[in-house]
Amino acid sequence: MNLMSPQLLLGLLFLPLILFLFYRKNVQAKATFSHLFKVFFSPKGIELKKQEKKQASLPWLFLASSILFFIALSRPQWGKSEVELLESNIDYLVALDVSKSMLAEDIVPTRLDRAKLLATNFISKLHGERVGLLAFTKNAFIEAPLSTDYELLEEILTELSPNDFPNEGTNFAAMLDEALQIFSSNEKAKNMLILLSDGEDHGGGWQQKLAEFKKESIQVLSIGIGASHGAVIRNPNGSLYRDYKGQPIVTIFNPASLEFIARSTGGVYIQADKYFDISTVVEGMIKNPGYTKRKEKMKTHAEKYTYFLLPALILALASFLFEFPLYENREVKLGSKDKS
Repeated sequence: MNLMSPQLLLGLLFLPLILFLFYRKNVQAKATFSHLFKVFFSPKGIELKKQEKKQASLPWLFLASSILFFIALSRPQWGKSEVELLESNIDYLVALDVSKSMLAEDIVPTRLDRAKLLATNFISKLHGERVGLLAFTKNAFIEAPLSTDYELLEEILTELSPNDFPNEGTNFAAMLDEALQIFSSNEKAKNMLILLSDGEDHGGGWQQKLAEFKKESIQVLSIGIGASHGAVIRNPNGSLYRDYKGQPIVTIFNPASLEFIARSTGGVYIQADKYFDISTVVEGMIKNPGYTKRKEKMKTHAEKYTYFLLPALILALASFLFEFPLYENREVKLGSKDKS
């Protein structure tokens, strides 16, 4: 038998200590084990009956239940079981523009919130594929490496905010460089960059980097987040961002740059002025030769904790019924005296 969490068995050491303290505390009253339960849960108080000669009986059912419960927590395993794994030869990297222009409200509720919603929905539908998260403004930051920990990725994605990044502006060149570095050390046959941005770029020099993407067969799915008309940008407190002249800053949606990135890498461009499912677009792209997904069965140790947990629950119920008998409660009225 193999235990996945053997350290949890140390909890058994507390059982003798609990019993010792309980009996020591009640040595004068010779209280039975049931009083421990009644002291905590009785609203009216307990009449502890002294037993001069009769010793308190050990709660064998409670002890047995506790032992089995801790064994179940340690996750015992034996035998073999087959687990079906879903493996893909493609990895995804989500690149999210978190510049302040993404706070514009020409897309409801904001450009950034729409991008997060699309990316979160895509990640939630993955099964076995690895995905990473890259946030970029003037610089690019790896928020999560390639992994299948989808819950963690969604949590990180939800918390991203422009206020968490020191540099303003947008630099596609820094984002593309970071994506190339991530994919260059990747052993998977195919890689796809999913870019969510409003298309504004303040750096330049990113066009030359697309040749390397095509050489490495990295397709880009460009998703334009914005509307054709310009929009002002609001602070979290509701005030407008202004330039050095005090005029409200207007951000202009620029789909041309995103279309160029997608076209240069053999990818696809989609404008997210209306909600759509990224997974549907990706499925159409990965039908090309070279993209595969296979199921593999792997033998592993079989989990057997239920063999101990079920008896532990039954014994706990029996202990409740037989080792915690009901005692007659007595109300004590303030100001009253006992009559002899």
